[in-house]
Amino acid sequence: MENHTFIMVQSSLNFVCGRTVPKIHHFKPVLVFENIARPIQDEIEEKIAPFLNSLEIKSTEAACDTFGRVVDSVFADGKANWGRLFTTILFGGIIAKKLQMCGVPLTQSNEDQLIHYITAYITSTKSEWIVENGGWEYGFVKHFERPFHNMKIRIMDLFKNYYPPFWLIFPV
Repeated sequence: MENHTFIMVQSSLNFVCGRTVPKIHHFKPVLVFENIARPIQDEIEEKIAPFLNSLEIKSTEAACDTFGRVVDSVFADGKANWGRLFTTILFGGIIAKKLQMCGVPLTQSNEDQLIHYITAYITSTKSEWIVENGGWEYGFVKHFERPFHNMKIRIMDLFKNYYPPFWLIFPV
């Protein structure tokens, strides 16, 4: 399960940062993630721009700290679901992108540090839930592959419901 989470996080960081990397493996959850994220990523980044613009992330440690505090607030009620995990992984990529925008190059070392931190965060707090709900290959894929008439609205609602508290957590 940890290896699959690592693949999801690594792929998300590369996808969100616009990095083209050869797909050595065709892990279906990554393809599903990208198909969902592609049409909504820009809109999500626009919606959370006031929060992102308030951040001065000058190191990978600061990026990891920001990620942890924000995701702690997302899961503060103790509930997990695939939508929250999707937004958590997407947010990890957005934080990596923000790190670059603040002038910190996404070197292999920085990327590895972020990927390992985000992977460890997810596996240490949500691995039991992920396994109980079918894992990445079955649960995540089944949840997001089924036809949604309003997929974009559903994902945007997740950001609307959980990310606006960022402004309360990180005052400008």
